[in-house]
Amino acid sequence: MELTAFKSAKGCELIATAFGWPSVPGISLPPLTESEGRNIFPKGRSKLDVAKHFASVLQPVPSRQFPYAFVAAMAAVGGELKSVVQHLRALQRRLCRRKRLELAKEEGTSDPREHVMLKVQPTATSVLAVFELSGRNSACAARFLAAKNKLNVAEASLSNSLASAFEDAYLQVPFETIVGLLDSPTCPRHRRDLFAAGRFIVETQLYTWLLAQNKKGVAPGRQQLVAEACRLTPKDLPHDVAAMLEQYWKGNGRARSQRKWLRRFRFEHGLQLGRVRVQAVMPLADMQRKAKAFWRWSNYVHAQSSSSGPLLLLNMDETSIALKPTAKVGTVARGFTGHKAVDAASLAETRARFTLMCTICNDTSVQPFLPQVLLTNGRFLGKKAKVEKLRGNLSVWTQKSAWSCHATLRRYISLLGFKLKAAAPGRDYALLLDCAPSHLHGSIKRQAKLNHIRLVYIAAGLTRCLQPADTDLFSRLKEKIAELYRSQQSMSVDGKISPAQWLEILGSSLQSILPAVKWSRAFAKVGASNWQKDVCQSLLFEFGWPSVPTIPPGPPTESEARDIFPKGRSKLDVLSYVHWKQPAAKGHVRLYKGKPIRTLD
Repeated sequence: MELTAFKSAKGCELIATAFGWPSVPGISLPPLTESEGRNIFPKGRSKLDVAKHFASVLQPVPSRQFPYAFVAAMAAVGGELKSVVQHLRALQRRLCRRKRLELAKEEGTSDPREHVMLKVQPTATSVLAVFELSGRNSACAARFLAAKNKLNVAEASLSNSLASAFEDAYLQVPFETIVGLLDSPTCPRHRRDLFAAGRFIVETQLYTWLLAQNKKGVAPGRQQLVAEACRLTPKDLPHDVAAMLEQYWKGNGRARSQRKWLRRFRFEHGLQLGRVRVQAVMPLADMQRKAKAFWRWSNYVHAQSSSSGPLLLLNMDETSIALKPTAKVGTVARGFTGHKAVDAASLAETRARFTLMCTICNDTSVQPFLPQVLLTNGRFLGKKAKVEKLRGNLSVWTQKSAWSCHATLRRYISLLGFKLKAAAPGRDYALLLDCAPSHLHGSIKRQAKLNHIRLVYIAAGLTRCLQPADTDLFSRLKEKIAELYRSQQSMSVDGKISPAQWLEILGSSLQSILPAVKWSRAFAKVGASNWQKDVCQSLLFEFGWPSVPTIPPGPPTESEARDIFPKGRSKLDVLSYVHWKQPAAKGHVRLYKGKPIRTLD
């Protein structure tokens, strides 16, 4: 019996080309010779009784006996056929590329990608239906045609070629076909084509609606997406096809089918599940103007440094520290007998917060000496710290409120100046601060000048992007605090943490995080040092720049300096901060309410 599987002339040609034959030879069915049988099985099976295996193929299979030899033989043949199929597909792609090259040479074009072999033609019913449902939009029909043929329409030339090809084909379609295109389907194939066209139109419009919602700060959920998809279902479709689409959006009454459709929709349009972050929105032009002014001020401070060593950059910021850190995701039993798994705490304990004044610098040798201050009202930690010596150079200041004010900041600057004189004498200091109201009090500038610390303010509204403490410090510090808190809680008998243990956890976190990190990288990535040579790409993307813009030399102008400070500070002398004039040293100076006073000593 001759093999008649390859009836197509094209198939015979591809098979002959794959194996190097002039034509497909005649092949007879078993019995095979022993050498032909060994060619089917893998090499190294010299002890295998090939004749016995192929003899069992021709024997009748007894009842209740599985033909293992037959399955083994077919598995070996299947592996060979798989490689042949892969070879044939490669040959098909090669032939398509060759035909495109020939067409390009005939028409005198140099780009063979303009000649695309389409499996789904422009005159297909589904493509014509998309064109009609989209309001005769050829670009929409071209996108659908590209999706059906698995083509990437990112290139404008390919998209234009598909659109023009469709328009040419549409003009050749009979008028009767176009008129009856959206009539009630008479066959299953017509119904499937209308369903595919309607689904594409709805998903395209749903994606546009989703982008508009995201711009308004809304991340639509599953119910909103399904409701909008039902609303966008074209009314021009036949009634039964529109009903099929609405059932498809609803998952045919099954939540799993609905989630499957939404997962495919997110994958095809590059979407993801997430939350829209709540933050202050600033126009891109304002962000760029503020960033350039801050970088120009920073470069001017570096250029004015006249000390023997490099300029010491510092950044101090306040952050809220919770008495009960946010619980991490862990292993929880499904249920207990008589009670639930909870971390017992009173309402006051869950709401308790403290203020941590944390400072980092760009010199690892000075970092261990910088003061870190915890502000508390004494309600939970007591009026005095119950630990004699706290780790991480931590100090606890008990005051009426745990909030920071300008009086607290004056006291902190005095402590910081005392530590800097001992740790880095003879150097110039520049302290980066955000534009909080307590930081802009007039006494803060006087206190900083008395301690020989120059103040540089980060542009208002951009602290999340330009403040090193916000970008690199606080997230990892709070994560370490939560980790040590859970570890200490697991070792305690009743799960309670005493005030002394809580302070020990905070000090250990500061000691393990602050000296171990090279914070000079945090200053460089936000552009506060190194003349903006190491600004990170994510920051440039945030500001809409492909690269760092040219920053002019010299100090920022008055208008640029006012862009840095918050609005409504018209009476603030901004140039006095830019052109920092250090007062002459007059020995020891005492202050009263932030102002220098004369004393007998």
